[in-house]
This record gives sequence, C-alpha cells and structure tokens, in this order.
Amino acid sequence: MWVLPLEAQIEEDAIQQELQRVVVKLNYFSRSSRDSFRFYVSKGINLAHLSNDDEMLIRIFTAKAYLYEWEGEYDSGSFYYHKSLSLARELGSEREAYITNYFGLHHQNFYKYDSALFYYYESLRFRQKHEIGNLGVVYNNIGLIHYDIKNYDKAIGYFTKSLMEHEKHNADKQIEPFLNIGLSYYELGKYDSAFRYLGLSEDLINDTSFFSTRISIYNAIAVYHTHYSKEFVLAKDYFGKALGLCGEDFLESRVMVLSNLAKLNLVMQNIDSTWFYVTKSQDLALLGKGHDHWIANNYSTISELYKLSGEYRASYDFYLRSDSISERLRSSTVNHRVAAIEMEGLDRENQALLLLQKSEINRLRAKFIYSISGVILVLGISIALYRSNRFRKRTNKQIYETLEELRSTQDQLVSQEKMAALGQLVSGIAHEINTPLGVIQGLIQPVNDHFAFVTSQLNQGLRDIPEAQHGLILDLMKRHGASKPQFTAQERRDQKKSLTKSLSDLGLTLSKPTLSQLTELGIVELDPSWRQVLKLANRESVVKLIHSVVMHERGTQQMQTVVNKIAKMVSALQTYSQPERSAEVKVAIDLRENIDQVLVLLGNEFKRGVQLIKKYPETLPPIQGNPEALSQVWTNLLLNAIQAVEGEGTVEVEIEEKEDQITISIKDDGYGIKEEDSGKIFEAFYTTKKRGYGTGLGLNIARKVVEVHEGSINFAEEKGYTIFQVSFPGNSNIA
Repeated sequence: MWVLPLEAQIEEDAIQQELQRVVVKLNYFSRSSRDSFRFYVSKGINLAHLSNDDEMLIRIFTAKAYLYEWEGEYDSGSFYYHKSLSLARELGSEREAYITNYFGLHHQNFYKYDSALFYYYESLRFRQKHEIGNLGVVYNNIGLIHYDIKNYDKAIGYFTKSLMEHEKHNADKQIEPFLNIGLSYYELGKYDSAFRYLGLSEDLINDTSFFSTRISIYNAIAVYHTHYSKEFVLAKDYFGKALGLCGEDFLESRVMVLSNLAKLNLVMQNIDSTWFYVTKSQDLALLGKGHDHWIANNYSTISELYKLSGEYRASYDFYLRSDSISERLRSSTVNHRVAAIEMEGLDRENQALLLLQKSEINRLRAKFIYSISGVILVLGISIALYRSNRFRKRTNKQIYETLEELRSTQDQLVSQEKMAALGQLVSGIAHEINTPLGVIQGLIQPVNDHFAFVTSQLNQGLRDIPEAQHGLILDLMKRHGASKPQFTAQERRDQKKSLTKSLSDLGLTLSKPTLSQLTELGIVELDPSWRQVLKLANRESVVKLIHSVVMHERGTQQMQTVVNKIAKMVSALQTYSQPERSAEVKVAIDLRENIDQVLVLLGNEFKRGVQLIKKYPETLPPIQGNPEALSQVWTNLLLNAIQAVEGEGTVEVEIEEKEDQITISIKDDGYGIKEEDSGKIFEAFYTTKKRGYGTGLGLNIARKVVEVHEGSINFAEEKGYTIFQVSFPGNSNIA
C-alpha cells in the first residue's frame, strides 16, 4: 500500500490545520468585517485545492457565494452556490442540508421568493430524511418570506415552529424567532404583544450574539418607543446602542438606524437634528444597492420637513419621489406575494421539477458567463448532462413509487366501496332477521303454555267427554288447526255479538274467556258439530282444550314459517359473499336466481314506499361466470335505483333473451342523470351522490365485472325513466 512520504504527510497536516483556522476566521468575520472575510475566502480556496479535501472545498465555495451575496452580486453568488451544491450532491455530503438553506437566503435577499421557498423546502426534506441539523433555522427563514410579503399571521406560525425547534436543540438561537414574532405583531398593530417578544429577544442578547441581530433588536425596540409608547428618551438610548454596533461593513443597518433616528427627531420637532440624520442616512443609502425602502422613507421625512417650513412645492416634490418608489415596491411585493401563493398552491413535486429545471438553466448560464475558455464550457455542459441523467433517473423512481401508491390507494377504495354496499345490505338484513326472531320470541312462551295445558288436561278432558264424542272433538281440532283466520278488531267485536246471540237462541251462556277462545278459533256461526259440543256439561273445559291444541299447532306452524324465512335470508347472504369462490371460478348461473338472491338481501329497502316489478321469462339458458361478482353488479345497480327514487317510486327488473343475447334492464322513475354527468358516470371516483353516500366506484366496478364476463353495460333516459342495461352473449364464458 502506497503512503505519502513523511515530509508530505507533515505538509498535508499543516494545510488541514490552517484550513481549520480559516474556517474559524470565516465564521467570526461573516457578520462583522467584509474585507477580512474576503481575505480568508481567497486563502481558503487556495488551501482547499492544495489539500484535495472536497468537503472543505464545499465549505469554501459556500463562503465565496456568501461574499458575493454580501457585495450585492446575485449572479456570481448563484454560480458559487450551485458549484458547492453540485459537489455536495455528487459526494453525498450532509452539507447539502446547509447549502440549500443558504441558497434560499441568497434568493430571498434578492426578492426571488419562489426560488427561495423551493430551496428552503429542499433543506427541510433533506434534514428530516437524514435527521440533520436544526429545522428551526429553516422555519425562521420561511417565516421571513411571509413577513416580507406582509402575510404576518402565517409568518408568526413559522416563527413559532422555529422557536419550538430551537428549544429542542439550542436555546441560544431563540433570539431571532422572538425578534421576528415581535416585529410581526408590531405590523399587525398588536403593540403589547410586540413589545413582550422584543423584550424576550433582548433578554437573550449576549456578547456572542451577531451584531446584525443585536442591531435589529435595539432598532425595533427604539421604533416601538418612538411611535407607540412615546418614551423618546428610551427610544434615543436604544438607537444609540444600535448605531454603536454599526461598523463600516453594516451599511444597510446604518441606513436603517439613521433613517429611524430622523423620524424620532421629527416627532420630537428637533428640526436641525432631523435634517442631520436624514441627510446622513440618504447619503449612505445612495452608495449601495437594495436600499430603496429607506430612500423612500427618507424622502417622506424630507417632505415633512419642507412642509413644516412652509415650502410646499418642495414638500410636494419629495412626496412624489417617496410615493413613486413606494408604489414600485408595493407592486413588486404584490408580485412576490402572488408568486409565493402559487408556490404553496401547486403540487410540491411538480413545482420542484419546474424550479429545478430553472435552477439548472441558471447554473448553465452562470457557467457560461464565468467560463474562461471553450474547454471549460464543454466540461460544464458535460456535467450538466450527467446531472440531468441522474435527475431523470431519480424522477422516474419517484414516479414509479407514486404509481405504486396510487394502485394501493385504488385497491383500498374498491374495497371500501364493496364494504359500503355490504354495509347497506347488512342493515336491511338485520331488520329482516330481527323481525322473524321477534315473532319466534313472542310465540315461544304461549306455545309452551298451551302445550303444558294440553299435556296436563288431555287425558282428564277426554275422560269427561262421552266416548261417542271423541271423534267429533278431534275433527274440530284438525279443522281449526289447519287455518288461521285474519280478523280486524271491529270484525272480532261483531263476531262476539253474533256468537252471543246464537248461544242465547240455544239457551246457552258462556264466560267471556271461553267466548274469546271461540273467536280466536275463527268461529263465525255455530255449525251442528259445535252445537253438540256446546251442549256438553263440561263445555267450557272442552272449548279450552280444543283452543289450546289448535293454538299450539298454529304457533308451531308460524315459527316454522319465520325460521324458513331466516334460512332463506342466510342462504342468500352466503351466496352473495361466499369466501371459497375466487374470481377464477366459473359455474353455470341462472341470472333469475342470481338477481333474486340480491333482491332478497335488499328486501327491506322495498318496504319503504318503493315498488318492485319483476319481468322474467319462463325459461332462461344459464351463462358461465362468477355469481359473487355478478351479485356485486346487481347490488350496485339496484341500490342506485332505490336511492334515485328517494323512498317513493318504482324499480323494474326485466330479463329478455333475444338473438343469442341475454339483456337485464333495471329501470327506475327517480331523479335521473343530468346530461353533463352522463359521460362520466362510469369513471372511477366520479359520483353525483351526497358526501358519505358513495366513493364513485360502484358503476366503475360494475362495468369491469361485466366486461370480464364478455358483456356490455350502458344506460339511457326515456320518458322520465333511467334504464341501465347489461347484456351477455348466450352461454357466455369468462375470458
């Protein structure tokens, strides 16, 4: 294994140590001395190239980009940010989390808010994915964008997120979110809240705090005392603190503080001092770039000064200058606001693609501008093509993953649609089963009572009856047990009156219970057999015995009827969703029975004012298919028809066989389908129902099932009716 000679190793170690010292110096001078910062950037680039340390080269390129940004050179700054970001991505370096954030700040400082947001979101996603760094820094920067476009409520939301993240990682960095929340509340007119947060930021100030942050805090507190608390002495003191921190490199900060000092003196009517500070602020503002806001502010102050001295023409002239610049800034702000809103409203991934393409174009343009020769240009294009190929592969992977997720979602929705239909069926089935179960429960006790009486009294009762009358008694039991008369309450009362008169004509009287028992047996007139029975000495005991035997038999028959009904319901449900029948199973299906099984399940729906009409042929050839899948088709179509008539109307099911084709028509006289919806009803997820009544998959599922069975499905509107027709070729087979 080849190793460096000892002298070379010592030299390499010395370079690394010097690089580390340069990085420390760069951090120290990054917000204090531009000249010193520029010196160490140049030194760092030379050392990084000598050391072949790519990680260190990334950091130096980032520092050089920041230097160009500091000097107001947007294109040069963009070029070096692209350079450092490209190198970080090629190496898979964690520095990407920080560079994307710095690049966002770069765009934000030059009012390119859409690009700034894009890189902030890139930084957030990278940090969250790799659990790198403090998210609070990025949230704070996003909040500053909303602050710049005057969306102060949303800005406070992001500053608060930043504060929470800083609490998790590093409490020392809470100073900036406190300051920014205070400034946002000030702009909203909530001055007490503003002062409270500005005070919290001031409490966190220490000697290690960046000068620019301390200047902003002192300036903000001074402005508060100038315009709200009117404590001018305090305001002047804080402006003094801010101005004392403004070195030669903090040009914008000096312009800001001097402009606000002029406003303070104007409020205090110190005319000479106002002229002094506004002139000094304006002279400095005109030396640099990006000071338009403060230039307009100073023109406004000068306009007020001329107004106080009675020079109204000059006052109006400076007012127009101030208003012209302010109007341009307002227009720019509105455009930035629209850009930000569009950025937030668009799909994040699509917007990322567009912005990344734009970023690539800018990178190529920057390379072109700073290319020294054609060789460097060709190299840049080659790198761009390589990056483009990598980006395309990554995009294809993302698209594939998205498609897989969509397929999974579609499967879930199809399952939900089936469960929704099944849920509606189960509701009706529960009602159908509960009703006969209630009948059985109501009959069990009376039947038991009748049976107990019969077993205890039969031998005794027959022993008291002459043997010659036994056949007559048994005949009456058989005759009345075979029929169950149905009478209304009024008919029962009339029947009792008629029986009472007949008994009176025979000279007989019976107790009320015995008379009621005869009525329950369905006796309207006393035939010869009953006249013989009623002439017996123990006639009331005999009537009670006959009544108990007959009622026991009737109760048993009624329970058998409702049990058969439950069995039929369960059989239909099993046929509908039999788990052992897979989609590949093909059996011979009688469509009449297949549809009737679904109608049994939906029987409860047709008891609520919906009339069902069935038109079936006497004979029908079977088709080959999956009965469970076809049951889903009829369920969806019938439920749609029932819901369309809204509780009162007609649903008609007709089966016809014509020319080797079987057609099932399901027709309803409900509210119909609007013309604008007719072309979309079979599309997945399209529904005209109220929210919660469907997912828009019912008809789409029905069409797929029918097509698998080599059939077709369509619909038509005819004279107030909606008709869905499903057609199968005779003796159809699943493809």
